[in-house]
Amino acid sequence: MPSTPDADLERKATSLAFLKAIKFPADLELAPLASASFSWRSPAEVAERCVILYGLLYVVYKEKPAHTVLAYFNKFNLAESLTEAELSFLKSPKPADELVDDVSWSIEALFLMLWSINLVDDLEAPVETCILSEADELPDFSFPPDDFISNATFRNEDEILDQADLHFRIQTQLAGMSPIAEAPIPADIFPDIAAQRHRAFQWILNRGVNW
Repeated sequence: MPSTPDADLERKATSLAFLKAIKFPADLELAPLASASFSWRSPAEVAERCVILYGLLYVVYKEKPAHTVLAYFNKFNLAESLTEAELSFLKSPKPADELVDDVSWSIEALFLMLWSINLVDDLEAPVETCILSEADELPDFSFPPDDFISNATFRNEDEILDQADLHFRIQTQLAGMSPIAEAPIPADIFPDIAAQRHRAFQWILNRGVNW
């Protein structure tokens, strides 16, 4: 997935211009993403993670019981891709509130991943929680996930890198803010949404982030 230092600098400038327009502070000295060094995950890997996250959300919102979702994952060889925390969530009769909260917020990472594989049209600034029904297609647990996974393709690479750079700058700025500060977050940015998206981008671009 080719890119160049000049493209990365242009991407940084575009992100800074957008953040200035919405009055969100940004570190002008923060380096551009060195996109040529990224070893992207495959679209199939992203689609597989979408199936897993969607299944976990089914359990959170009581659409299906945990044992049914886990059986589906086992049947179609997805269980081996679950994290320890996700497996614990599915196996525990009463998962810890923090774990339930983490799974609930992963809907924002799922939305970003669906966008990256062309199943969500637009990605707005991280100011409002996503509407998953806007996706063109979602995993269907009535059928094997093979087609959903094998048919996945990335949207334009530059679009993904543009948004990755923007969310990198937003998340870096948010991470540097005092957790006890009483001032509202600038530009109505929602920190939990920004964090989930940034994590998803880091994972897609394979920048040392494991799910």
